[in-house]
Amino acid sequence: MTNSQVSHYNAAYRILAFFLLNNTALSAIETFAAAKLIFQGHMTTFEEAILKQAIDISMYSGEKKVYKNIMSTAVDTIMSKGFVQATVLQKPDLADLLNHPLTYISVVADKLAISRATDIRNILNENLDDLTEVTEDDIDELDLKISKFNQVHDLPTSKIKTRKSVGTEPIPKVILLIVKDKKLFTKMINSYLPALNTAWANASKIGESTGARHLSMYYLITDSITGIPIPKVNYTLTNGTETFQGKTSKKGILRKYSLQMGTYDLTVDHPAYHSASKSNIPLTDKTTARFTIKLVKIVPPPIVPNPPLPNT
Repeated sequence: MTNSQVSHYNAAYRILAFFLLNNTALSAIETFAAAKLIFQGHMTTFEEAILKQAIDISMYSGEKKVYKNIMSTAVDTIMSKGFVQATVLQKPDLADLLNHPLTYISVVADKLAISRATDIRNILNENLDDLTEVTEDDIDELDLKISKFNQVHDLPTSKIKTRKSVGTEPIPKVILLIVKDKKLFTKMINSYLPALNTAWANASKIGESTGARHLSMYYLITDSITGIPIPKVNYTLTNGTETFQGKTSKKGILRKYSLQMGTYDLTVDHPAYHSASKSNIPLTDKTTARFTIKLVKIVPPPIVPNPPLPNT
């Protein structure tokens, strides 16, 4: 199950929990019973679709993981033989190319794992004359393991894409139905039970469990002179209730999703720059705050040489 599907799944059940909690008050709305029944029908379909997709994906994901481990182990075993022999032959450059832990391939993203495994295979193949402990059979084994993983690594994604392309993927349609009914409930609550408006707004938003989560913040932190993004800048973001702390990305980007509506204060600092802040940043419904903050570099004071000692 993808993060997006989990998010929708949890949000939809929060709506259902809201209905159950406020059932007495909501029953005052003449059309509530029928609308709630329709919504619960959608929820049943939604749950079945999510469960089916999760089972399908887990099957292919499990197969993919097995073949990735097989490929990683084969590369590690044969690479280790090459590394030992290159070290004995006093070929440090070649030994360095063949000196990687098992995790060099096993824990990275699938496409990068294939690329790294292929690179190791090619290095070994190009040096067979020196690395006599590595055989052509070893190269054939690597080709087979890399090829097999290459065939299966994209299966979970491709299976979902195939179902969507032929119209047999039920989840998006069901989500639309739930959202459509959510709008109906919103209209009813706004008209008949305005006291529940705030609780409904928090319960009905797609996202995390604590409230409205369509909102986001995007900041680019750059050098004030060169305009070059500054990586790994510390930031503190707060709305008075929640506080988030972290570092910008390698590209100098602070991207924060799933924020509540309100007003935010942001402070950023970096050892090589003067700190900066921005106050009263407004976030309203369905908006993204986009800004660039330019940091001024700290210039160390000039080094003044000690004056010469007077002659005595």
